[in-house]
Amino acid sequence: MKFAVETKLGAEELNAYHRITGKSVLWFKLTLIQVSLLVVGTVAVIAGMASLAEVGFAIMPIVCVAAGIVMLVLDMNYYRYLTWKTGLRLGYGMEQQFFFEDDRLVAQTKVERVLHNYSDFKAVVEAQDYYALFLNKHFGYLLPKKGFFQGDPAEFSAFLEAKTGKRVRIVKIRSGGKTHA
Repeated sequence: MKFAVETKLGAEELNAYHRITGKSVLWFKLTLIQVSLLVVGTVAVIAGMASLAEVGFAIMPIVCVAAGIVMLVLDMNYYRYLTWKTGLRLGYGMEQQFFFEDDRLVAQTKVERVLHNYSDFKAVVEAQDYYALFLNKHFGYLLPKKGFFQGDPAEFSAFLEAKTGKRVRIVKIRSGGKTHA
């Protein structure tokens, strides 16, 4: 076993996972959603305000403005929304351990143990503080660099490229108001 990593998925980790996903395997989908929320929200607010100016106080223009504002707020907080939704599904504080053996990855929690061949991974991504291994566009593992208890995180990219046959993609993500490579 060359590398071993443990993690505890809190809000910070889930947010980082979604931001990495949004910069890699789901870039097109998440960008489309955010642009749509921005455009439709802006149009709804402008149209509602124009209707209020034209017809005066009426329920439909007020609903239109309110719906537009909700869309704009959701757009600005989209990754927080995804983090909250995932936290509800998985629960915060889920602990995982990953053991990288010569021929496979062993991923385990307190209740489950899963084996993966390295060829199962469709994408491998590195950010400043994390690695993400994606089995598909909607499921992957987040490995914090600070969670390595065996092996050097600086050597992990080369190991993953050799084992998966995939290039490790490097992304920059924003967390806590700062951009990280």
